[in-house]
Amino acid sequence: MIRISLILPLFCLATLILLIPGYVSTSELEQESVIYEEIYGRISIIDDVIHEDKTIIIGLKINLKEGWKTYWRHSGTTGLPTVINIEKIPDMEDFKILWPKPEVQESDGNISLIYKNELVIPILINLNNKNLPYLFRLNADFGVCKNICIPVKKYLTFEIKNSKISSRKDALENALNKLPKSSSDSNLGNLSCSLNTNVGRSFLKFSAKLSDSFFESWSILEYGTDMVALLKTKKHISDQKLFFETAIDRSQNKHLFIDKSKFKLTIISKDKSLLFLGCH
Repeated sequence: MIRISLILPLFCLATLILLIPGYVSTSELEQESVIYEEIYGRISIIDDVIHEDKTIIIGLKINLKEGWKTYWRHSGTTGLPTVINIEKIPDMEDFKILWPKPEVQESDGNISLIYKNELVIPILINLNNKNLPYLFRLNADFGVCKNICIPVKKYLTFEIKNSKISSRKDALENALNKLPKSSSDSNLGNLSCSLNTNVGRSFLKFSAKLSDSFFESWSILEYGTDMVALLKTKKHISDQKLFFETAIDRSQNKHLFIDKSKFKLTIISKDKSLLFLGCH
């Protein structure tokens, strides 16, 4: 009876620990830090980072449960966009969010740019020197949806130490491979834009040469941080080449179209994506 009375409380304590929200095992903590368990899944930081000179790459990791989804930097015509910020510290020069290719989802006339299952968003941080460790604070605002949509706000504080530096991290490497490919690297040339006037209204016309693998695709046109257009890629065949074309009415948005270098065009097909920076 004495043995039973001792074992039972220990068993109950172990069970209680496993049921505590946000509890994770030590082995998981060795791979990731700042882990939160939520109704929609798990959010964490991959701090076993990629390190190159004064640049480090960390990962914001979101493991979504079955049926849940979250959104790209622009959500589309519905949903909540994901916004990520890293608070400035003295030795940090700047940071850049590297967005993996989203999935385009059509439902009831709405178009959403989403992620499902496991998502790793690489974040490139440029430092003024290599003096690790550094303590960072990441702020993330995003939405998760299943039967309902829930706005989420997370503040994650984490430390990068020399012991956490690795040559490559599999999850980060896989996420980097999902980034849109540069049009210049794909030998597809530039995004061209020209101003046209018709019946007193001015339009900006965009066109870009595409490969045949983007015949069925979506096009997202951005100016700075604003999404200007989300549409199915219009195509025409000229000299056996595939082109993206669209025109935007500039009459109502004259203030937007000033600096051509601020345009970004992301082309998304089922299994790949392509990025044009600036137009000419």
